[in-house]
Amino acid sequence: MAVLSTISQSSSAGRPPVLVLVNGPPCAGKSHLTDVLAGSTSLPVLTKDMIKETVYDTVGWADRDWSRRLGTAAAALLWMFARSLLSQGQDCLIEANFRAGLAANELARLTSDLTFTSAQIFVTATPAVLAERFRIRARSRTRHPGHLDAELQHEYSEGSIPEDQLCPIPGTNRLIRLDTTEIKPQRHARHVHLVTDWLVETGVPVELS
Repeated sequence: MAVLSTISQSSSAGRPPVLVLVNGPPCAGKSHLTDVLAGSTSLPVLTKDMIKETVYDTVGWADRDWSRRLGTAAAALLWMFARSLLSQGQDCLIEANFRAGLAANELARLTSDLTFTSAQIFVTATPAVLAERFRIRARSRTRHPGHLDAELQHEYSEGSIPEDQLCPIPGTNRLIRLDTTEIKPQRHARHVHLVTDWLVETGVPVELS
C-alpha cells in the first residue's frame, strides 16, 4: 500500500498545480504503480484502499453493503483531499478504481472552482486477466480481510466488471494508458519510465532510484 508522502517539497511554483489520478479496474496494477510514484516523487498521495483499511482497523468491517458504503465515502474523501491541496497550489495524487461518470462529475466541479492540470494514468488489462488476478489475490489473502475478496471471488468474472471501470475518466487534461495484460519485468520497467517521463513533461519532478 502507498504511504502518505510528505507535502513540503511538492509545490507547483510557477505553474498551476497538477492533480495526478491513477485509475483503472481492480487488479490492473494501480497500487503497485502508486507505490513506485510515492517513492520517487514528493507528491502527497492518498488512495481509496488507504482510507478503507484505516476505517477497517479502527471501527471494524461487516458485510458487502458496508464495504460499498465505505467505498462511496472513501471516494468523496479522495476528492476532498485533492480540493484541499489544489486550492493551496499543491500537486497531489489520488488512486482508486474510479467510476468514469461519477468521477467526471467530481472533476468538473473541481475544474469550475480551481485552476489546475489533471493528469490521468489509466491502468488496465483484458477482463479475463483481471478476473483471474482477482481470484489469485483472493486465494492468497494478501489484502485486508475487510475487502471481502474471498467472498467476492466467485462473483468477479470477465463479464461482471462494470463498463465504467474499463474506461478512463473523461475530461482530464492529459491521459496515458497502460496495458498490463502481459506482466514481464522488462514491460513493467518500460511502463514506469513511460509514466515518469510523462509526469516530468507535465511538470511533476520525479527521481527514480
